[in-house]
Amino acid sequence: MPMLRQFTSLQRPQLYPASILLLVTLVMLLLHNHHFWYLLSQRIDLATLNGFGYLLTLLGLMLLLMLMPLLLLASHFWLKPLLTAVILVSALLSYFSDRYGTIFDVEMVRNIIANVAEGNRAEALELLSVDLFSYLSLYALPPLALMLLLKVKSESWHRAMLRRLFTLLILLGATLLLVGLNYKTTTLFSRENRDLRVYIQPIYAISSVVRYYHQQWLAAMPFTPLEPAVSIRPDTATPLIAVMVVGETGRADHWSLNGYPRATTPGLAQTEGVVNFSQTRSCGTTTAYSLPCMFSLLPASDYSPEKAERRSNVLDLIQNAAIDTYWIDNNSGCKGICQRLNAANRIQLEPQQLDQQLLPQLAQRIVRVKTDTLFVLHMLGSHGPAYYRRYPQSAEQFSPVCRSQAPHTCSREEITNAYDNTIVYTDRFLTQLIQQLQQQPYPAFMLYASDHGESLGENGIYLHGLPYAIAPEAQTHVPMVLWASDSYRQLRQLPPLPRNISANLSHDVIAHTLLGGLFLHSRDYDAKLDLWHHF
Repeated sequence: MPMLRQFTSLQRPQLYPASILLLVTLVMLLLHNHHFWYLLSQRIDLATLNGFGYLLTLLGLMLLLMLMPLLLLASHFWLKPLLTAVILVSALLSYFSDRYGTIFDVEMVRNIIANVAEGNRAEALELLSVDLFSYLSLYALPPLALMLLLKVKSESWHRAMLRRLFTLLILLGATLLLVGLNYKTTTLFSRENRDLRVYIQPIYAISSVVRYYHQQWLAAMPFTPLEPAVSIRPDTATPLIAVMVVGETGRADHWSLNGYPRATTPGLAQTEGVVNFSQTRSCGTTTAYSLPCMFSLLPASDYSPEKAERRSNVLDLIQNAAIDTYWIDNNSGCKGICQRLNAANRIQLEPQQLDQQLLPQLAQRIVRVKTDTLFVLHMLGSHGPAYYRRYPQSAEQFSPVCRSQAPHTCSREEITNAYDNTIVYTDRFLTQLIQQLQQQPYPAFMLYASDHGESLGENGIYLHGLPYAIAPEAQTHVPMVLWASDSYRQLRQLPPLPRNISANLSHDVIAHTLLGGLFLHSRDYDAKLDLWHHF
């Protein structure tokens, strides 16, 4: 008791709530993420200017994400109770992450909520241990002690709000400045090390909770099935094969079919029946946004990933029309597009391998074709920043190349050479795919389109993902080609196909071209967006 009286009699520092939040949150983030800081130090040298700049930028972003809700919620009265709860939860998350390797993703959140709802006390009690309380005393007590040491300085309600707003604006400005100064390192390193984000406590767990409830909200929304598609095919005796190839990170202006001075697409240029669409724009600048859009029957002007998720897509219509539909993926998954396809028809290949492995997968299934069939092949394509890993040595037509995952450390020539080699390999892949289809006795067509483009250092911009309104053309102008076999052209009674069509097009045409190409019509089908009507 004498010690308690001595503590209470101390002249404790007085700070405004916003300052207390800032200090305690900073200590909490530093302590509860020691495993994350260790992993980070193994991947980037924090002693270098770039590494230290990235560390400061990351810490600024973490502080900003934590303080935004806390500054809004923590009134003078609720400040310390709220901070106490946040510190204890964060320390608990850190414990289970450190000791058990637990990752608090959406599924873990779902599991925790289910256990709480079921009143599963036995499982919870088994997790209590001396080690847990020792860990909490080591990692929760310092920020708690700091919080208790600091005395909350009183101020009027409107002054408190102004001070919090001012604190937030200062932090936002400082963070934006750090992001601007360390833009290249921040974007490139973060893209290639996304796996580290799951160790950031408590931010990743909070985001998982938000995503969980967002999923619950979406699940409660009514699903809108589109009117079924019906076949109008004149001759159904022979199966028809359609192949949709989803490219990755392809730039139209680096295809020689579009006038690029380097011979990056010699195979397609020499292949009969190939039509090049030279003025095609992507739906978005990221795979997560563009991929669902490519297979949605919503126009890009009315599209959002959330809206598309609650509606049938073109693959649903095609499968429901009794056409066998396959998704074979050599990339990061179908982003929910293929979730309603038959499970056996969804094939995820070993990640980070060359696109060549798609061809034998296709060949194995073509020989078993008995009815009209659509194959969707999702390429890894020109995915950066490690462009040199996307093609075999035999496709390295241009050198020297950038052999780094940080292209800003390479010369523009090296970056361009490495990227152009990925286009050479894409051309080889598509040419071999067409040759494979030519050997089949069935009418066939192939449609290829890239999901988005790529910046290669122009104006200091790399990779992709800029907001569409300000994205450079390099990220939105994408290649698209169509090929049809002789027997397919005869089936449609098509005239000789042009080599190039320069009409302004977009990803909107893909879903309607697949429906039209498979002789399917539905209420949502738009003939004006069907490429077959361009001939």
